Amino acid sequence: MKNSIILIYDDACPMCAAYSKLFVRLGLLPASGRIAYSDSFNQWYSVLIDRDKSVNEIPLIDLEKSQIYYGLDSLLEILSRKYSSFKIIKKIKPLYWILQKLYLLISYNRKVIIPPVSCDSNSCNPKFNIKYRVLFFLFAISITALVFYQFSQMLLSSNLHSYTGFFGLDILLLFVPSVMGQIVISFFTQRQFFWDYIGNVATFNLEGAGFLLLWSILFNFSSNNIQIVFWGICLSVILKGWLNIKRSTHLGISIRYASFWSFTFLISFLLGWLLLYKR
Repeated sequence: MKNSIILIYDDACPMCAAYSKLFVRLGLLPASGRIAYSDSFNQWYSVLIDRDKSVNEIPLIDLEKSQIYYGLDSLLEILSRKYSSFKIIKKIKPLYWILQKLYLLISYNRKVIIPPVSCDSNSCNPKFNIKYRVLFFLFAISITALVFYQFSQMLLSSNLHSYTGFFGLDILLLFVPSVMGQIVISFFTQRQFFWDYIGNVATFNLEGAGFLLLWSILFNFSSNNIQIVFWGICLSVILKGWLNIKRSTHLGISIRYASFWSFTFLISFLLGWLLLYKR
């Protein structure tokens, strides 16, 4: 493939490095068609790059036209060179708008979705955007609450015991206070890490929800087996606790603080389980 385009990827972002490698493997980019952001400063085309914009939206340079695409436009340009049908996305304004917002949601939060191994002065760190951090948090917690609620319904629908709660919504009272309490206390005790911590809370809750969905697929949504449902939720809570400790220590937060909340998650679940099972 002729090397007429160069993708400048964030080498301090594991997710960015992974998908840019995938582009090469799929033949969407030539082997030399990707270059790390930290290595792009000494290239002749460096003067073409808007550094303020490029930290938030990945740049793609068309060497033949000396033209630069950013963010979603970069990805669409790469894809449309092999699959022309992707060109129509720009013409469908509502779809393009949605994809643009989704791209920015991921881009602004990419360092909390998958934490970087290391950073230096030339790292491509996205600028903090409180709107997209809050949206990411609300999205993650909503998905987690929905998945948790569905699994709670499996427990409550079990014929091993009866339940008369209000559609099982009171089950969420075990989940929401623990998360919100974590947020409020961290604001006052870990303020220097607060917004990074919020992003990490969102991510490990999504990972816990993802584990539950995989557990459902593995056991074919066996709602008639209360033990399978119970251990699925229990292991998900343990996973979230472990990820909380791992991500917190990466941020520099005290392991005692992270361990306290991980322990609180598990105790809240076990207490809720005992209360429901005794009904």
